Amino acid sequence: MKLGLAHRLTSAMLGVAALASASMGVVSFFVSADAVTSQTKNQLRTVALQRSAEVTNFIDSVRNDITVTAASSTTPAMVSNLSMGWSMLPDPQGTLSTAFQAPNVSEEGGAETVDFAGLNNGYDLSHRKYHPAMRAKILRQGYSDAYIVTPDGSVLYSVMKLGDFAMKLKLDQEDLDSLAAASTDALMH
Repeated sequence: MKLGLAHRLTSAMLGVAALASASMGVVSFFVSADAVTSQTKNQLRTVALQRSAEVTNFIDSVRNDITVTAASSTTPAMVSNLSMGWSMLPDPQGTLSTAFQAPNVSEEGGAETVDFAGLNNGYDLSHRKYHPAMRAKILRQGYSDAYIVTPDGSVLYSVMKLGDFAMKLKLDQEDLDSLAAASTDALMH
């Protein structure tokens, strides 16, 4: 059966209309995709800038806190007293890690809760004097720990008394852990 001219023109017009609609749909899709991508990039850029400002503010806050702590009249006395007590121990690493770490981990808390380990020596007495304030400081500031590291790399003091406490850091190696790297950096500046 032969289609008449009217049917052919109608079919052609429907085809052109369908092609135009499909073209408009594809163009709209790509325009919308570009707009969504652009908006997403802007939102991510904004979030990144906000987070960057937060990190910068946190680092500035920590730097300021370290400066204030170092300038405090208590800090040199604490370092001096703990150093003197440390130097009087025949085996500081063994004595202190045994006294403060393993036996003091309990349900109430870990070794950070112990102010006095019962050693009755200069280190233990100094620890009892200064530790409560240092523990309160890290809790107040939201720090995970606070350390005193001697120039030779001995971890003289740690609030939390984890694995680095009473250890000798290897400051001359290329592959430093984060505490050793921070200590090395502090000694350089």
